Amino acid sequence: GEKYSFSSDVAEGIENSTTVAHSAIQFAAYMGFSKIYLIGVDHSFSIFQNEKGEIFLDSSVKDYFAENYNLDKKDLYIPRIDRSTKAFLASKEYCDQNDIEIKNATRGGKLEVFERVDLDKLLDEF
Repeated sequence: GEKYSFSSDVAEGIENSTTVAHSAIQFAAYMGFSKIYLIGVDHSFSIFQNEKGEIFLDSSVKDYFAENYNLDKKDLYIPRIDRSTKAFLASKEYCDQNDIEIKNATRGGKLEVFERVDLDKLLDEF
């Protein structure tokens, strides 16, 4: 299967993946952040493919915050959550090895690669 990497030097380039969050984590690590909190990473879609390329529909999932957001692009890409998970695992591996904490502060969602923290409690700390 696919294996994703992590760039330690975004000035040289970032490692591509199926999720922009993986790119953002690479930038945050490069900029020197020692704690990274993910917010709003649902890690689920109303239409997605599994690792075999089979397409599934889940009408209970809302992809965007607005009903008409991105309608012009809805047929261009069908997400592969298994690939996104592998990209997140690459982020976790790099950050674990470099003393960078990544926590998932998303309310709900299906991303379980990172330790979860309660967003409200986290915000109370600031």
